[in-house]
Amino acid sequence: MQKINSLLPSSQFVPTMGVINHLLSLPANPLDADNVHFDRIVALGDTIPHGSDVATVLWNLGYLTQPQYQQVIAQKKITNTGVMNQAIKAFETNYGLKADGIMGPEVVAQLTRPYSSLARIAALNLQRERFAQLEGDGPQIIVNIPDYTMTLYDNQKPVFESDIIDGMPKRPTNLFQTYINTVVINPYWYVPETIKVQNTIPSAKANPNFLQRNRMDVINSWSDRSVVPPSSINWATVNPKTFPHEFRQDPGPENALGRVAFLMPDSFSVYMHDEEQSEYPLFKRRHRDLSSGCMRVQKPREMAKLILSYQNMPNLPSVDDMINSNKHREIGLKKHVDLDVAYLTSWVTPDGQLAMRPDIYGYDNPRTKPINNQFISIPNYRTHERIKLALNGQSS
Repeated sequence: MQKINSLLPSSQFVPTMGVINHLLSLPANPLDADNVHFDRIVALGDTIPHGSDVATVLWNLGYLTQPQYQQVIAQKKITNTGVMNQAIKAFETNYGLKADGIMGPEVVAQLTRPYSSLARIAALNLQRERFAQLEGDGPQIIVNIPDYTMTLYDNQKPVFESDIIDGMPKRPTNLFQTYINTVVINPYWYVPETIKVQNTIPSAKANPNFLQRNRMDVINSWSDRSVVPPSSINWATVNPKTFPHEFRQDPGPENALGRVAFLMPDSFSVYMHDEEQSEYPLFKRRHRDLSSGCMRVQKPREMAKLILSYQNMPNLPSVDDMINSNKHREIGLKKHVDLDVAYLTSWVTPDGQLAMRPDIYGYDNPRTKPINNQFISIPNYRTHERIKLALNGQSS
């Protein structure tokens, strides 16, 4: 029965197939990107270039009712007002764009996509969604990289959400399935190899005060964490690729991991964590693919409080008290929290609309240069299995 249940389609299957069949039944998108051009931004109240075609696309995609559509196309001049402006805002919301009702280049790029392209992306993400499904009745986190969000579910119901910052395209966040087994309060940051070679050592060579200003120690090695005095190192001759020592940043508000970190089994040195205080404004950005691979959480204290509430540790101090003590503390979890890191650029909303998100890592479309399999295969650290399926537009 467990095997049979594992083969059942996800809850997204029926609504997604309905959207796909609708898209494939439509005539070609009248806003053909090769022949239709918008030479200016269309603000509120402006006349909409190719207005009847824009209205047709919004009607075909479900953002205008038929009476609204008939009313709009009967007008001699179609403007960005009334039901058209409302439809544009709703479209922007579902496509992860700024919902200001202004038709800029991002909005136009989405309106002019062929319907067959939307259907293909929806089908591709239906396959991806198989590996980010809710399981069991315990706590489970699903991270969606292109949406810059994480959701914690309890008994398959959402109980906590937070925006996140994830990996930049040149240092993408890996896709994997695992579980959170440790909460760290006031963490040390042990600098990963890539950041050590590309950032930390060049900064230390360029500025003799860099390490002290950032409260960083040079430690002998990962196995021998004795401190090496920076003054004993001839930085002018250091080769970042052969430097034998490692770097560790002390706990504090400007620690790269912030005040809270969530550790999990994986082979990528990837985890979820807070952000240093000076970087908090980054969460105000709409596009947040800014990290070196780890997932930064906007509401880490709330997340820590919820995860620790599952642990039955009545004598544990509060999260705020532990943070305010400024003391490093690692809390092993009795009840693990499953975690799925997914890449979903499309799904169907509860009201039947197709939601789309930017393909920030370029996984949706075929490419001449293969994608590094490390980033698009999905190892499962809960079962120690690796899904040998590259979920990208080239091979799916």
